[in-house]
Amino acid sequence: INPSAEKTLGILAKDVLGKDGTKIFPQWARVILDVQSSGKEFRADVYEGIGSERCFDLTITPFSLTQLQVAGYLIIFRDITHHWDAREGLQDLNKELETKLGEINALQDELREQAIRDPLTGVYNRRFLEEALNREILRAIEKNYPLCLIMMDLDNFKGVNDVYGHKAG
Repeated sequence: INPSAEKTLGILAKDVLGKDGTKIFPQWARVILDVQSSGKEFRADVYEGIGSERCFDLTITPFSLTQLQVAGYLIIFRDITHHWDAREGLQDLNKELETKLGEINALQDELREQAIRDPLTGVYNRRFLEEALNREILRAIEKNYPLCLIMMDLDNFKGVNDVYGHKAG
């Protein structure tokens, strides 16, 4: 155990060398026992809640003197609490950005509707006609079929609007 591990874990090398890892690190006992029974390396992020929540990048590797006998375990850990805290902060910001993006998309949809519909009647306007006509002309060319456009003035409605205004019309 090195001085950095002593400081991080609050233990002294003389108190842990040669001792059972499950007694020294009871919070990691299940992991240590799994490594002992499988004989395979273990790597994961593990949490410890002593006073304050901490997160460690933990690797436990068994090492052997012979093919059949495990001599001990190499335990390497890094305190990555600040990484997890930063990740949680980023996740919160991402959620906030997703909410804002949803609001922006809704406003864009609303603005588009306002741009292509008459606010008084809700009827599609000239801007929509231009978009739809361009789209239909391209589709007719692509599919090689004829396109017909019919426009009419219903009952001289323009005259009513000109004389009495759009609200009256």
